[in-house]
Amino acid sequence: MAVLTTLLRRADIPTPPAGYWMRKEFGKPVEQPSLPPTPSGCVEPLIWNTERRGGNRHLEQIKTELKVAPVARPGVQTPDSENKTPQPPKPRPSKPTTMTRVATFVAAGPLLVQQRKDREAAERERQLAEQRRYEEERRRKRDANRWRRFKEMAQDWRELATVRDFLATLRSMNVDPSTEIEGQSVAEWIAWGDNWLQRADPTVNGVDIVFRQIAAITDWTYRD
Repeated sequence: MAVLTTLLRRADIPTPPAGYWMRKEFGKPVEQPSLPPTPSGCVEPLIWNTERRGGNRHLEQIKTELKVAPVARPGVQTPDSENKTPQPPKPRPSKPTTMTRVATFVAAGPLLVQQRKDREAAERERQLAEQRRYEEERRRKRDANRWRRFKEMAQDWRELATVRDFLATLRSMNVDPSTEIEGQSVAEWIAWGDNWLQRADPTVNGVDIVFRQIAAITDWTYRD
């Protein structure tokens, strides 16, 4: 714009005063400065070339073809006047005013509110889906841990059956009752084995106790 202002000043072309466009936008009366007389010999208008970008913008002269209009005579119609119909002037695009911008924002308000609600609903749905996936993963892990504990109890029971047979075999053997080992008789040692066998047997307290122990297993019971 500085280049344009300089060229207009050199060509003695007046420019609008400060505040001209603001007053015109709000409908206040403005005074348009008149153009000075055209210098002699100047038949080509000066226009601003908007096709050039950056510092290459410049004023250039566009040569126009001067057409000599036919002289209208009374009672004589020229070829152009027979077919030529008056055309209404084309409306000039108006600049958006402040009120127009405000009205645009007001009209877009409900749409913006609906978009915000849609985003919030989508976020809630995403969080619920994430919570469901988390709960399903915990349930799957808990169920796998319970099955693992159930197999461990079955394995312990099978091993205890071997221990029980072993104790029965020891009872059937001929042993001197007076024999002591670490201050205890053989019968006391067999009773000690029976005591541990009862304490380790998962079925000694009934089926309900077995499954109560299984139900106590959580998804955090096994860390591996």
